[in-house]
Amino acid sequence: MLGKTHVPAGVTAALLAVRPTTMLGFVSAVAGGALGGAICDIDCKNTGLHRETTKAAVLAIGVIAASLLFDLRIGNGILDYFRRTFGTATIVGAAAFLTCCVWGAFSKHRTFSHSLLGVLLMTLSLSFVCRPLANALCVGMVSHIALDLLNRKGIQLLYPLKKPILCLKL
Repeated sequence: MLGKTHVPAGVTAALLAVRPTTMLGFVSAVAGGALGGAICDIDCKNTGLHRETTKAAVLAIGVIAASLLFDLRIGNGILDYFRRTFGTATIVGAAAFLTCCVWGAFSKHRTFSHSLLGVLLMTLSLSFVCRPLANALCVGMVSHIALDLLNRKGIQLLYPLKKPILCLKL
Protein backbone atom coordinates (compact mmCIF):
# COMPACT_ATOMS: atom_id res chain seq x y z
CA MET A 1 0.00 0.00 0.00
CA LEU A 2 1.03 3.59 -0.48
CA GLY A 3 0.89 6.59 1.85
CA LYS A 4 -1.86 8.04 -0.29
CA THR A 5 -3.90 4.95 0.66
CA HIS A 6 -2.89 4.62 4.31
CA VAL A 7 -3.55 8.23 5.32
CA PRO A 8 -7.18 8.38 4.11
CA ALA A 9 -7.78 4.90 5.53
CA GLY A 10 -6.37 6.01 8.90
CA VAL A 11 -8.51 9.16 8.92
CA THR A 12 -11.66 7.25 7.94
CA ALA A 13 -11.05 4.52 10.54
CA ALA A 14 -10.36 7.11 13.25
CA LEU A 15 -13.50 9.10 12.43
CA LEU A 16 -15.59 5.91 12.49
CA ALA A 17 -14.05 4.66 15.74
CA VAL A 18 -13.85 7.93 17.66
CA ARG A 19 -17.13 9.46 16.38
CA PRO A 20 -16.22 13.03 17.35
CA THR A 21 -18.96 15.39 18.49
CA THR A 22 -16.89 18.58 18.78
CA MET A 23 -14.56 20.42 16.43
CA LEU A 24 -11.61 19.60 18.70
CA GLY A 25 -12.58 15.93 18.59
CA PHE A 26 -12.90 16.08 14.81
CA VAL A 27 -9.49 17.71 14.38
CA SER A 28 -7.90 15.22 16.81
CA ALA A 29 -9.46 12.28 14.96
CA VAL A 30 -8.34 13.53 11.55
CA ALA A 31 -4.81 14.45 12.70
CA GLY A 32 -4.33 11.30 14.78
CA GLY A 33 -5.77 9.03 12.10
CA ALA A 34 -3.55 10.60 9.43
CA LEU A 35 -0.48 10.37 11.64
CA GLY A 36 -1.27 6.77 12.57
CA GLY A 37 -1.86 5.85 8.95
CA ALA A 38 1.48 7.31 7.89
CA ILE A 39 3.79 6.71 10.85
CA CYS A 40 3.93 2.95 10.43
CA ASP A 41 5.98 3.51 7.29
CA ILE A 42 8.55 5.64 9.09
CA ASP A 43 10.79 2.59 8.62
CA CYS A 44 10.73 2.86 4.80
CA LYS A 45 14.29 3.95 4.16
CA ASN A 46 13.65 5.24 0.63
CA THR A 47 10.83 7.69 1.42
CA GLY A 48 10.84 11.39 2.14
CA LEU A 49 8.88 10.71 5.35
CA HIS A 50 11.72 8.58 6.69
CA ARG A 51 14.47 11.02 5.73
CA GLU A 52 12.69 14.11 7.03
CA THR A 53 11.46 12.46 10.23
CA THR A 54 14.87 11.02 10.99
CA LYS A 55 16.55 14.40 10.45
CA ALA A 56 13.95 16.18 12.58
CA ALA A 57 14.13 13.59 15.37
CA VAL A 58 17.93 13.58 15.52
CA LEU A 59 18.00 17.39 15.46
CA ALA A 60 15.30 17.62 18.17
CA ILE A 61 17.06 15.10 20.41
CA GLY A 62 20.39 16.90 19.96
CA VAL A 63 18.96 20.34 20.70
CA ILE A 64 16.99 19.08 23.70
CA ALA A 65 19.96 17.16 25.13
CA ALA A 66 22.35 20.08 24.63
CA SER A 67 19.85 22.53 26.15
CA LEU A 68 19.26 20.35 29.19
CA LEU A 69 22.97 19.73 29.74
CA PHE A 70 23.64 23.46 29.42
CA ASP A 71 20.74 24.16 31.79
CA LEU A 72 22.07 21.71 34.37
CA ARG A 73 25.51 23.28 34.12
CA ILE A 74 24.51 26.93 34.52
CA GLY A 75 21.14 26.57 36.25
CA ASN A 76 18.94 28.68 33.96
CA GLY A 77 15.77 26.89 34.99
CA ILE A 78 14.73 25.69 31.52
CA LEU A 79 13.76 22.24 32.80
CA ASP A 80 11.83 23.76 35.70
CA TYR A 81 9.98 26.06 33.29
CA PHE A 82 8.95 23.13 31.08
CA ARG A 83 7.88 21.08 34.11
CA ARG A 84 5.73 23.95 35.42
CA THR A 85 4.27 24.81 32.02
CA PHE A 86 3.63 21.38 30.51
CA GLY A 87 3.99 18.97 33.41
CA THR A 88 6.45 16.14 33.83
CA ALA A 89 4.09 13.55 32.32
CA THR A 90 3.70 15.55 29.10
CA ILE A 91 7.46 16.00 28.76
CA VAL A 92 8.12 12.31 29.39
CA GLY A 93 5.34 11.32 26.97
CA ALA A 94 6.69 13.57 24.20
CA ALA A 95 10.23 12.25 24.74
CA ALA A 96 8.97 8.64 24.72
CA PHE A 97 6.97 9.23 21.52
CA LEU A 98 9.99 10.81 19.84
CA THR A 99 12.11 7.84 20.97
CA CYS A 100 9.56 5.43 19.46
CA CYS A 101 9.71 7.36 16.18
CA VAL A 102 13.49 7.12 16.10
CA TRP A 103 13.34 3.41 17.02
CA GLY A 104 10.87 2.87 14.19
CA ALA A 105 12.95 4.87 11.72
CA PHE A 106 16.03 2.73 12.35
CA SER A 107 14.17 -0.61 12.42
CA LYS A 108 13.78 -2.91 9.45
CA HIS A 109 10.64 -2.34 7.38
CA ARG A 110 7.47 -3.97 8.76
CA THR A 111 8.95 -4.78 12.17
CA PHE A 112 8.63 -2.41 15.16
CA SER A 113 6.32 0.17 13.60
CA HIS A 114 4.02 -2.56 12.25
CA SER A 115 3.83 -4.49 15.52
CA LEU A 116 1.52 -4.61 18.50
CA LEU A 117 4.47 -3.40 20.61
CA GLY A 118 4.91 -0.37 18.36
CA VAL A 119 1.20 0.48 18.47
CA LEU A 120 1.13 0.09 22.26
CA LEU A 121 4.26 2.16 22.96
CA MET A 122 3.40 4.96 20.53
CA THR A 123 -0.20 5.17 21.73
CA LEU A 124 0.75 5.06 25.40
CA SER A 125 3.48 7.68 25.07
CA LEU A 126 1.28 10.04 23.03
CA SER A 127 -1.57 9.63 25.54
CA PHE A 128 0.52 11.57 28.06
CA VAL A 129 0.66 14.46 25.59
CA CYS A 130 -2.89 14.38 24.14
CA ARG A 131 -5.27 11.49 24.81
CA PRO A 132 -7.74 12.22 21.96
CA LEU A 133 -4.86 12.35 19.48
CA ALA A 134 -3.43 9.12 20.91
CA ASN A 135 -6.74 7.27 20.53
CA ALA A 136 -7.00 8.29 16.87
CA LEU A 137 -3.31 7.47 16.29
CA CYS A 138 -3.93 3.97 17.60
CA VAL A 139 -6.87 3.44 15.23
CA GLY A 140 -4.87 4.85 12.31
CA MET A 141 -1.93 2.55 13.04
CA VAL A 142 -4.20 -0.48 13.35
CA SER A 143 -5.84 0.38 10.01
CA HIS A 144 -2.39 0.61 8.41
CA ILE A 145 -1.36 -2.76 9.80
CA ALA A 146 -4.68 -4.36 8.74
CA LEU A 147 -4.22 -3.11 5.17
CA ASP A 148 -0.60 -4.32 5.08
CA LEU A 149 -1.68 -7.76 6.25
CA LEU A 150 -3.68 -8.10 3.03
CA ASN A 151 -0.68 -8.04 0.68
CA ARG A 152 2.06 -10.55 -0.07
CA LYS A 153 4.76 -9.00 2.10
CA GLY A 154 4.65 -10.16 5.70
CA ILE A 155 4.82 -8.15 8.89
CA GLN A 156 6.21 -9.03 12.30
CA LEU A 157 3.06 -8.34 14.29
CA LEU A 158 4.63 -9.85 17.41
CA TYR A 159 7.95 -8.00 17.09
CA PRO A 160 10.58 -8.47 18.60
CA LEU A 161 9.81 -12.15 17.94
CA LYS A 162 11.20 -13.07 14.51
CA LYS A 163 8.36 -15.51 13.82
CA PRO A 164 5.57 -15.57 12.86
CA ILE A 165 5.66 -13.27 9.87
CA LEU A 166 2.04 -12.71 8.98
CA CYS A 167 0.38 -11.93 5.65
CA LEU A 168 -2.83 -12.95 3.92
CA LYS A 169 -1.29 -12.90 0.39
CA LEU A 170 -4.31 -11.23 -1.23
